[in-house]
Amino acid sequence: LEELCKDGSWVWVEATATAYYDQNGEISGYHGVSRDISERKKAEQLLKQQENQLRELISTKDKLFSIIAHDLRSPFNSILGFSDLLTNSAENQDIETAKIFAKMINTSAKKTLVLLDNLLDWAKSQSGKIKFKPVTLNLKPIVIEIFDLLNSTAEIKNISLNYDQYIDIEVY
Repeated sequence: LEELCKDGSWVWVEATATAYYDQNGEISGYHGVSRDISERKKAEQLLKQQENQLRELISTKDKLFSIIAHDLRSPFNSILGFSDLLTNSAENQDIETAKIFAKMINTSAKKTLVLLDNLLDWAKSQSGKIKFKPVTLNLKPIVIEIFDLLNSTAEIKNISLNYDQYIDIEVY
């Protein structure tokens, strides 16, 4: 329980009490002992906070792994599918078709590598191994890289991707 001290502060105490009885069996008084357990209570509260933070981190990790696993399926399916097509029909395919399949395999492998790199970066950030160091970046090369990664998948799905090649934007 919490007890009010003479100086007006509150402390956590653990108390035990023993009742004294008179000749009639009535309680005539108490004798008690209490000790300050404020430090233990602080440690318990800190432990509970850390437990809650750990639960949140585990939940975030689980969500991330679920998303990564889901996102990895698509490029792996492409890699497997196109490599099967290339392997099983190599004799029947012309060199241009084989190049197209190889390019799609390469693009899917790059997407997979990006996803894995993101997962590793996230893991490093959670363990405190990555420090935040903001820098100025030109977005154009990043946009071009993303465009190149997504364009082959978009073409397969008859989706047209466009970007303004002349805009240079720097961000901090």
